[in-house]
Amino acid sequence: MEDTLIKAGLSRLQAQVYLYLLNNGAVSPSILTSNLSITRTNAYKVLESLEKLELVKRKTKNKKAVYYPENPTALASLVAEKRNEVISLEQSVDKAIRGLQSKYRKQKTDISAEVFVGKGSIIESYDKQVQQRQPIYFVKSRVDIPFMGFEAMDEIRRKQGKLSGCRYGLTTDSAEAPKDKAIDRKTHLKRTWMNENDYTSPVEWSASGDTLVIQVFDEDGKSIVIKSGLITESFTQLWHIADKALRSSVDYKNHPVKASRVV
Repeated sequence: MEDTLIKAGLSRLQAQVYLYLLNNGAVSPSILTSNLSITRTNAYKVLESLEKLELVKRKTKNKKAVYYPENPTALASLVAEKRNEVISLEQSVDKAIRGLQSKYRKQKTDISAEVFVGKGSIIESYDKQVQQRQPIYFVKSRVDIPFMGFEAMDEIRRKQGKLSGCRYGLTTDSAEAPKDKAIDRKTHLKRTWMNENDYTSPVEWSASGDTLVIQVFDEDGKSIVIKSGLITESFTQLWHIADKALRSSVDYKNHPVKASRVV
């Protein structure tokens, strides 16, 4: 019962005093001081607060103040007051949220895009993305190592794993893929396998934070960097859709089949 009174809006001491009055009838502050182990000052304060809530009534008996419990229906008014406060708070928060969402959408819909050419620019765009220190979601191209070289891509992947904390990749089950799971653990990669011919494009997509990077491994090589929280969020959602579809295939548990790299 005490906890219910507290939920209704009373303090723990108010609840204890009110219940004491209901069980024992009229009492004086001195009796409360003795039986509830509280100071005389606190006894008067809590009784006065309960009187304001119309849960106790003060009378004078033999020139001494005596307090009687009042009908607990007064608690309904207290609950109604709390409900009105919650409604008012909810309305205020709702109004604030609309204003904050407006600012959020504006920030999310701001878009900038740049195109860079050359292997050096590709490496630089990888570096800038990983500096956000956010998880990376990517679709790997089989052309990355033939175009960039094993050592360059190995360094990039290790740096990504170290700074981003975790990488989530859709990768093909092909001969150049690592067979040893320890390799993925070193670069903090959680890999989702695709069949060898599912993705053959010389383009890698990777999203992290508010940046989507598209690496094009053809001719001189191009890096397209899109700064947009909205677009990055959209790509990440598509990534999860593809991930779920791949993992739900009947033969997924058999992967990898063709992966054979051990270094």
